[in-house]
Amino acid sequence: MEIEAGASDRRIAIIDVGPALAEAAAATAPLFLERDIALSVDSPATLPPVRGDVDRVVQVIVNLLSNAAKFTPVGGRVRLEAQRDGGVLRVRVTDSGPGVAAEERELVFQRFHRSATAVAGDSDGTGLGLAISRRIVERLGGRIGVEDASTAGPPESGHGASFWFTLPLAEAGAGAMPPERDD
Repeated sequence: MEIEAGASDRRIAIIDVGPALAEAAAATAPLFLERDIALSVDSPATLPPVRGDVDRVVQVIVNLLSNAAKFTPVGGRVRLEAQRDGGVLRVRVTDSGPGVAAEERELVFQRFHRSATAVAGDSDGTGLGLAISRRIVERLGGRIGVEDASTAGPPESGHGASFWFTLPLAEAGAGAMPPERDD
């Protein structure tokens, strides 16, 4: 996995996120099998095309799925889904782990930040995956965030986390776009 996602190495094109979902799920399947975590993928048969770099989109999904596998208890559940949401495609990874405390929701996207749950659970990791994911998504014109996975209780009630990101939908008839330059 690359540490940086500079604009000079992006290949922006009109892409179908469906294969990226499948590739990321396949790449992380051993993590879920090892911990007996059920991974489900839920998206319409046809998703609207988006502007993006398929390799970077896969990287973001793999980061989110890997984190979900790390923080979901043995025998838990993780759901990967994608759907149109207005003028964007929203990809969401929801787990049945401890969740992310409200006061840490913005911090988890900062470089080298490791949540209290990660530190207490002695989870390995550098604290870079979500920061890299944020940079990739924002450079592709999207947004990324996290929220409580359940409305059954307050955010700190431990009902799981739901990490999501959006990508702008491609305009009808638009072709591949050239890579952006760092000027």
